[in-house]
Formats: sequence, C-alpha cells, structure tokens
Amino acid sequence: MIHSFYRKVIKPLISNDVREKIQKSYLLSCYISYHNAGSIREYVKGKLIYLFPYFYSEVEHIELYSFMGKYGFCHLPYPFTLNYTPEDVMIFFDETCQLPYVLHRDKRLYFPNEGYTKYQIQFAYNELNKEQDFASPHRYISNEKELSGKTLLDIGAAEGIFALDVIEYVKNAYLFECEEKWIKPLMATFAPWRKKVHIYQKMVTGRDNDNEISLSYFFEDQQLDNVFIKMDIEGGEQAVLNASLDILTNFKSIELAVCTYHLVDDMEKIESLLSSLGYQCSYTDGYFYINRQFRKAVLRAYK
Repeated sequence: MIHSFYRKVIKPLISNDVREKIQKSYLLSCYISYHNAGSIREYVKGKLIYLFPYFYSEVEHIELYSFMGKYGFCHLPYPFTLNYTPEDVMIFFDETCQLPYVLHRDKRLYFPNEGYTKYQIQFAYNELNKEQDFASPHRYISNEKELSGKTLLDIGAAEGIFALDVIEYVKNAYLFECEEKWIKPLMATFAPWRKKVHIYQKMVTGRDNDNEISLSYFFEDQQLDNVFIKMDIEGGEQAVLNASLDILTNFKSIELAVCTYHLVDDMEKIESLLSSLGYQCSYTDGYFYINRQFRKAVLRAYK
C-alpha cells in the first residue's frame, strides 16, 4: 500500500533530482529493506535474530536472517554483496545513439534514456553484478568458458548483461526480450557483434503471433546444435518448458539454466519435469529470498 501511494501520488510530483536524493537516503534504504521483508513480522524477526541469536538457534537459515537483520532485507543475503556500492558505478552517455551506458568488463552496456535516473542505473547495474558474482546463488553458469562454441538462447534478456559476459565465447546468440524499452539499448550494446547476435522483440511462450514465439516454432527455422538456454522470465518458466517438450526431448545437446524462484512451486515442478526427460539437474549453492521464503535460485540441467 505504501509503495502504491508513493508511485501513484508522490512520485509524479517530484523532480528527478529530488527523487535521486530520496533514493540515496537512509529512509529509502529502510523502506527497501521493509519491502523486501514482505511483512512487519518478518522484518522484526530479522532484527530480533540479529540482536538475540541465542534465542533463535533453532530457526532455519538463521545466518541469513541475521545478515538481513543487520544489513537490511534483500534477495541475496550474503557477505559478498557488501563489496558492491551503487555510487562507485560510473555512468557515461553516448551522443551518437543518445543512450547512457556503463563499462562492463571494458564493454559498453547500454540502458534506456527515458525512465531511468543516474542513480537508478547505478543501482540496477550494481544489483546485476551481485546476481552474477561467482558466489551468488543467482549466477547462471560457473565459468564463461563453459559456453565456448555454443549457441546461446537468452530468454528474458533485459539489458543483456549475461549475453555480454559470454559474447566472445558463443558461436551465436539469440536474445528474446519483450519489453520495448530494452530493444534500442540491446542493439547498441551488441552492435560490435551484430553478425552473430539476433534480437527478438517477442515474449517466449507456447504460442506464436506478432508478440509471442514458441521454442518449437523458433527451432523449425534454425539449424542449431550445442545449445545453451538461459531462462529468466518472471514466472513464465514452467509454461515455456511444458510447451517445449518436443525440443527438450528430441534435441540431444541442450543445456539449461532456469530460474526457479518466481513461483512457489517452481523448484519442485521444473526439476521434476527436466529429470523426467533425462536431464541431470543441480541447483546453485545458497538461496534467494523472495516473498518471505528462501528459495533455490537457478537450476542447471544437461543431458
């Protein structure tokens, strides 16, 4: 309710400069922590476990609760996240394409020019780096060299940071992103590799129309082998996998990294489905905190 009031009433009344100051304030940090906690009860629980750990020795994930009680509730409650600070991120502006960008491993990673303040870009990029830290439960692969010579299907590409990390290793990359705001930044980011990067402004589902595409239809027109599928589509993972049984069954050289935290039954259902099709499955170490639960973040699967 508080978030809705801020977004609908307060946010339209304040300038970007004032909004940035609010975003950097301690008050906002407290709000983000409370918002991530999901409830006052959960927020207080974290504080109490941090202050009085002796009385909560039987609580599951006590170390993670204690971390959040001290540093604030977050999706990745681990010490490595303390190494990242949004204010350290340098933002540049490309006059040619009129887009802001950051230098990610000496490569330009572009962001939309509208709807993002400087601090929002700093914050977003900071969170992306946390997610793909080598110690992160949200990391899709152990090492970029794993994708050497493979064809990447990045389903839910967003800004494209994962594809950018492996672009020098993959044979080809197919990026699927349905949100229009990311298309121009993606085209700018991957301009140096335009011969092997293909961007689809479509949502991957089980249907085929102007805005949607199924993996079955996509594979009909492509002669692909040695495929790696990364799937992070905000809760649509189960539906896409169930609609792609022909691909998952008939193609022998497919590896996957699938997010399993968006829906409460993702872990059980996705692992069960892929295991039944003969895939070897394993989860990344650690947990992702969301909706007052600790969930496994990424399932890696291969035949």
